Amino acid sequence: MISLALLGVEIAAIKLELVAYPNPTQEILTLKIDNYKNESLTYQLYDLQGKLWDSQSLQGAQTQLDMKDLAGR
Repeated sequence: MISLALLGVEIAAIKLELVAYPNPTQEILTLKIDNYKNESLTYQLYDLQGKLWDSQSLQGAQTQLDMKDLAGR
């Protein structure tokens, strides 16, 4: 659960159940949110050095990411 607070007042709370598979992958990575409720969500994918590789909106409860172009980075 992610909570944001400002001066002791809770602003927002988000509870997500996220599964990413298969891990590791070289082709297609699937992101699945079990309790998705039509929220407007995005993902950000970083490498081990902290460089941003990709950032997109999620396409519903299940989103597939094409990892083929990222394998050589």
